[in-house]
Amino acid sequence: MADARANPIFIFASGQRCGSTLLQRWFCSHPQVMIWGEHNGILRSLFEDFDQLRQWEQMFRHQFTVFKTAGFNNFIPNMNPSIDSLRRAQMQLVESIWADSARALNRPIWGFKEVLYGAEMVFALRELFPAAKFIHLTRNIFECFISLRHEERIAPEMQPHVPIKQVWTRQRTLEFIATWTRVNRSLLETDGFSDTWFTHLRYEDLVDEPATVTGQLADWLGLNATDFALDVFNYKLYTDRHKGPDTRPEVARQDLSPAEVALVTTEEILYLSSKLNYDMTIR
Repeated sequence: MADARANPIFIFASGQRCGSTLLQRWFCSHPQVMIWGEHNGILRSLFEDFDQLRQWEQMFRHQFTVFKTAGFNNFIPNMNPSIDSLRRAQMQLVESIWADSARALNRPIWGFKEVLYGAEMVFALRELFPAAKFIHLTRNIFECFISLRHEERIAPEMQPHVPIKQVWTRQRTLEFIATWTRVNRSLLETDGFSDTWFTHLRYEDLVDEPATVTGQLADWLGLNATDFALDVFNYKLYTDRHKGPDTRPEVARQDLSPAEVALVTTEEILYLSSKLNYDMTIR
């Protein structure tokens, strides 16, 4: 991959429990790839600030023009560097956080995953990095909900390492449902994407046929599939990490309450699930 610094890989998952950590682990098994983790969507506010600065520059661009042509004894209180300078600074900000840190680890192919971004961030990042590749990763909302339902039942005292505001609650599960809906609608229905730089990926396909799917993904990225470790798909964080059995009770769709089923079978969710070819029956 030529000029890897300018060719990042971004994983946009449709919320938690969609498999982005699994995909991140597969990427990081490559000795030259570093896919950083989530950052609570902070780029949205940072990019909004840059947008405001660009608007400000456009409004008062004439002041900088006057300064360059007529000097300092003029009305110049709001002049700012050019749009090109602001764009360069924005790109350098992203690179200094993620690209430079990856290169320091001798991993020049860089990127990050996030579970909060939609199409607007795809276009914002593509403007800065025209050669970037984007992966939209999603999963059947029933399975995500069941996994998060398990998290809700872990008492805070059972996870002392987790800050109290990060302990999973039903309110956070409701926020996830809204995120799953928003991100999938945005990334499925926004025009302007090209399969040369944007691809959709279902978690189910990834885990059902990991060799085939990752081989296709590596080829799409211009990387050698044999440089990745497929055994990441054999390692389950909830069991292998703790060297013991998974003590969480198995929950099926039919174990959910009618109210819980209603949460994940709204008209909009069923519509999006049909576009993703997901089975939404209760059995």
